[in-house]
Amino acid sequence: MNTLEQNINDLVLWIKTTATATQGFVTEQTPLYIKEFLNWYFWEAIFQASIFGLFFIILLTNGILLFKHGTKIIKQNKSLKWEDPSGFIVGGVFSIIITFALSIGFFVNVHNALKVKVAPRVVLVEEIANKLK
Repeated sequence: MNTLEQNINDLVLWIKTTATATQGFVTEQTPLYIKEFLNWYFWEAIFQASIFGLFFIILLTNGILLFKHGTKIIKQNKSLKWEDPSGFIVGGVFSIIITFALSIGFFVNVHNALKVKVAPRVVLVEEIANKLK
């Protein structure tokens, strides 16, 4: 029985020592972790905003060019059996509509990037609240 009690005491001592050492490590590393998390959150939002912005520009340009080509066919009064303007016009309008839908993603990510720079504690609280749900 004596060795069992000794093993239990050694285990309790090891747990206390490990908890104390871990607490020191956690308190030392927390500010660095928070800084890196906010930095990552910011650059992730910038990257995603850039991707949405690139698609925005490509689709908007494509939509405008298609729409212009369709209206040019109508203005030139070409025979509809050679070129049908409706496909160009519908494609242009559809592309422009998708462009404005993508702009929502762009502005959401710009908002997130600005939120990190203006109110970093709000971002941290929101992230902790989301993790606890």
